[in-house]
Amino acid sequence: MGIMLRIYTSKNSAQAKSYFAKELSRGDYYFGKDDVPGIWGGKAAQILGLSGHTEQSVFNNLVDNIHPETGDTMTARHRINRRAGFDISFNTPKSFSILAEYSGDERLLKAFRDAVHSTMEELETEVYTRVRKDGSNEIRRTGNLVYSAFEHYTSRAVKGHVPDMNCHMHCFVPNLTFDEVEQQWKAAELINIRRDAPYYEARFHSYLSNRLTELGIDIESDGKYWKIAGISKETVDKFSNRTKEIEEYIAANNIQDDKAKDQVGAQLRTAKVEGLSKHHLRDIWWNRLDDQEKETLDRLSAFKPDDTDAQTQQKQIQERMINADKYLDYALRLHLERQSVLPLSRLKESALREGFGDITAHDIDRAIAQRKDLIILPLKDRVMVSTLDVLHEEEAITQFVVNGYATQQKYHDNYVIPKLVDHSRNTDIELSDEQKKLFKVC
Repeated sequence: MGIMLRIYTSKNSAQAKSYFAKELSRGDYYFGKDDVPGIWGGKAAQILGLSGHTEQSVFNNLVDNIHPETGDTMTARHRINRRAGFDISFNTPKSFSILAEYSGDERLLKAFRDAVHSTMEELETEVYTRVRKDGSNEIRRTGNLVYSAFEHYTSRAVKGHVPDMNCHMHCFVPNLTFDEVEQQWKAAELINIRRDAPYYEARFHSYLSNRLTELGIDIESDGKYWKIAGISKETVDKFSNRTKEIEEYIAANNIQDDKAKDQVGAQLRTAKVEGLSKHHLRDIWWNRLDDQEKETLDRLSAFKPDDTDAQTQQKQIQERMINADKYLDYALRLHLERQSVLPLSRLKESALREGFGDITAHDIDRAIAQRKDLIILPLKDRVMVSTLDVLHEEEAITQFVVNGYATQQKYHDNYVIPKLVDHSRNTDIELSDEQKKLFKVC
């Protein structure tokens, strides 16, 4: 299973406008002529007075760095072939796409949309811009962006196959943000968002998987991700032709680098299939299923949330907080075993991945706020975290070194290191060349 949140850079406005016309607004890979409009989002969209459906003329203006209302150039710095924007894509597990298509239940799609927009809302808080005024050379948080979200429900076709279902959303972000300090539009810096993309990916999946649990759908862990319980790998494989094509290409070409692997999908991209109706496509899909698979999907499609009273709801909230603490403890053990401090976003990512279906990012945030053993270290553009236990260990080690400094005679060059034994395991300790060298300089 590949990366489920990707951030691509649109290098120039011509590329972005072509992408809108040929890819984003086509809505789905089986559509031949019907366009599906995007939806505006983000605080910067509100500043510009943009809401509702995305018109290509407005989209074109923004990627051309032109104010859609006044026609003026928006940013003070404008160069030919300036970076036009960023495409942030959110992908769901194949089991979700299968159930969403088979059931036709709008609640699943609403949960998906809410997960995307909720994640974009948090991601937006980490938008920065460069500050060059009065000789400055730094970045400043703006906390706003404008984006247009386009829903797609199929993958690209593989030669010899029709497209498979693949529920995903593209959020195209024009390269603009409003700097309230200088009261002007500037180019957006997404460096922190790129850096913490694994966290935002986990946050999106945490929200979606937890919402499905609330709807009465069982969730199972699937490596770094999750899947809907009951939908077998055999069923998933029947609708994963593009994934299979990419994996076979990677294996055949012995591609090891993760970034190179991520580029394979773009390299193998084919033209969109036209002339297939959704009805025709579904007939082809469901003919791949045997009777048992159809019975399973019929059963899973009948999901419904449990009826709960106020007392039960309160109990569920308490259980969520207990779970959040448990997953937070897991993440702390995972990372602080070999390091004394780590980014808060990485800690939260690990806790969320361990708790898919049980907790959300808000649960983890509340658990962190209530912990007395955590040390939060806000740096200029990143928050780090450690614990009191780790601090005490570091202090003890430091004091041990200080107390032992210059208390023993220095080893001479001909010093022979004695045989060292690990008595707990009754085995000899073999020192590396670097460790042996250290003995003679201390």
